[in-house]
Amino acid sequence: MVLFILIISGIHTSYANDNIIDLKKRVPDMQDDTSKVNVLLTPGEHYCSIENDKALMYLQEAFTISTSKKYTEGIGKSLLWHGRVYYYPLASKYLDKAKKVLETTNELNALAFTYFAKAEISLIMGDFIRALEMYKEAIELTEKTGIIITKLGLAVAQNRLGEPNAIEGSENALAMARNIDNPNLISHAYKILADIYHKIMN
Repeated sequence: MVLFILIISGIHTSYANDNIIDLKKRVPDMQDDTSKVNVLLTPGEHYCSIENDKALMYLQEAFTISTSKKYTEGIGKSLLWHGRVYYYPLASKYLDKAKKVLETTNELNALAFTYFAKAEISLIMGDFIRALEMYKEAIELTEKTGIIITKLGLAVAQNRLGEPNAIEGSENALAMARNIDNPNLISHAYKILADIYHKIMN
């Protein structure tokens, strides 16, 4: 679970830090529409596991506006990141709701994150069969998206499942992180590789 959280945190750190202050300043002057929801989701994601109260403030507003505007993607994503803020069993309830909503959209990347998170919770709770099912769903979605963050997640899932191509997946993710010259993602890719090699050697 810790490694998965580090991967997700890498998204927030690399993507949001440069823009978070500007985005927060924009929010009060924005109309309650889908654009505002998308802006609210960024600090909402960013503050998950850093300052949960702040995260909930942004995510709840995003959820409220999304619901009033029937903005399905906003509803799904706000539920997903609510699931990051809370602990089991509440986290699992939010993730289940997010999965149902996101399955009706084209947000495959967000849906992949939802499955990864559900898999990690199942693993912690000792439900290995359920974790296996969730990881496999996440892998299938990840292979469709081709996005670097989910490529890192794919390597984690493959490692959890004991698949031999976990090394190949993490090496590909490392190459992608180097290609875009992102130190946070490079670091996470190395951590995943180290974890996989440690597992093989022991």
